[in-house]
Amino acid sequence: MISGLKTNRIFYPQGIRQSLKSFTSYISKSDTDLVTIGASAYRVYRYEGKLNLMENAVLLLCWKEGDGFDPKQMRAFLSTDVSLCNEEILRYYSKRWAIETHFRTAKVHLAMNRYQIRSTQAIDRYLTLLMFAVLCCSHDSHGNLIEGLHHYRLQKKCDLIEYIYN
Repeated sequence: MISGLKTNRIFYPQGIRQSLKSFTSYISKSDTDLVTIGASAYRVYRYEGKLNLMENAVLLLCWKEGDGFDPKQMRAFLSTDVSLCNEEILRYYSKRWAIETHFRTAKVHLAMNRYQIRSTQAIDRYLTLLMFAVLCCSHDSHGNLIEGLHHYRLQKKCDLIEYIYN
């Protein structure tokens, strides 16, 4: 699992109870690694050890390169896979964000949150139909789902007006 964390999260480095935000005062540039994801560079502090309900996990505290170590600018990430390096954890999380925004768009614009289905077969069929609609909308607008939806809705109105007229 890879997840973002709030900066007020409590953890126990060397058995001392600390919030992530207050712990940043002990971090210097020499304690961090420089990690590049895409076109952005980040300073990353890695903590590996026990967290509340996990025996061993990785906690990454990240700042954009050049921004200093301001607790308000810090982003925190958790990984239960301790074998992953810092770059892999951040790269995987960056992909996760695209998935999260896609499902948010599907809920808001494609009514994904309005259906209640329980069987596995019905869920598979519904998601297949939903992904086909996304593919059609994205294809017509060269990859932009929202523009594609707007185009289809406008076309639907034009077709209705033409039907009424005829």
